[in-house]
Amino acid sequence: MKDYNYIKVQEYILSEISDKKLKPGMKIKSERELSKLLNINRMSVKNGINKLVESKILYRIHGKGTYVTKSLNHNGRMIIADNTPMSLRMKNIILGKITYNDVLSFKLLYDCEKISKLFKYEKDFYELVRIRYSGDIAYSVEYCYIPFSKFKDAIRYDFSTSSLYDYMEYKKKLPVKFETHMSVVKNEEINSLLNISIGSRVFNIEFFGSTQNNELVEYTQSFILLNEVEFNYHVERNEPLV
Repeated sequence: MKDYNYIKVQEYILSEISDKKLKPGMKIKSERELSKLLNINRMSVKNGINKLVESKILYRIHGKGTYVTKSLNHNGRMIIADNTPMSLRMKNIILGKITYNDVLSFKLLYDCEKISKLFKYEKDFYELVRIRYSGDIAYSVEYCYIPFSKFKDAIRYDFSTSSLYDYMEYKKKLPVKFETHMSVVKNEEINSLLNISIGSRVFNIEFFGSTQNNELVEYTQSFILLNEVEFNYHVERNEPLV
């Protein structure tokens, strides 16, 4: 029987974070304590915590425990950085915001030359286009592409209510390594979908998601309102400034 108790563990920890009972840098309860508190077996508790570690909401210090990622819940905006959650949905939950998706289209693209240039040995792709809402605000438009050969039954799922990453994990093709490119652009179609004035700029973030075995399984273009995100990054400098 499939174990869903780990989801209850995730929901409990996320609610503690969004309610600010658990703050950035704080240590969470031990697996034993959570098991007793939630009346859930230790293995399910461990799985739930592992999922949040994989999502970069929590991090472990060997021999000390598990902690809330320090860069969460900053200035009321989503933070995009190497050490923050990969999921925009997770970011919003942490910020205490109700989120939902409006799927504009989900279709199969045959012989898609433009996208196939990004993937090796792939020609056909599912294209998922959706608007993501935080409360009443449309904050993002996403164009997501996944290879048909690896996700043939994706058409059976409703990604307005189901998590794309949960589905990809079920197929054992969850992206865990990400290459990200960011730019600021003007796009009239995106502005219209986000209900902002024509000529306004938005962030255009490209995500290349690969499995642990470096297999590319996702390409996503996400257009996000400027005032909804904050970027943390560092610049490597090999030579001293003059």
